[in-house]
Amino acid sequence: MKQDLEILSKRVDDIKRQITVGGRYRHYKNKQEYEVLDIALFSEEPEQIFVIYRGLYGQNLVWARPWEMWNEKVEINGQKVPRFEKIKHHI
Repeated sequence: MKQDLEILSKRVDDIKRQITVGGRYRHYKNKQEYEVLDIALFSEEPEQIFVIYRGLYGQNLVWARPWEMWNEKVEINGQKVPRFEKIKHHI
């Protein structure tokens, strides 16, 4: 079990290097903005990793999405685009 947790911890660390916890992202479909709150393991199946994020509109609801879905590309008008794209804010 300890070895499994070490492997999962490394996987979570790898994912955290690919996205920015605290960063803002825009969804390809609704163009709404979201803030990534954290990365979570599913308690029943820890190998399932979720991105936890908050909508920055409306009621600011908190959502969870499997990492694989968060990170995938979708096809729009024949072009592959990220489902969630990081927003670069100007300082």
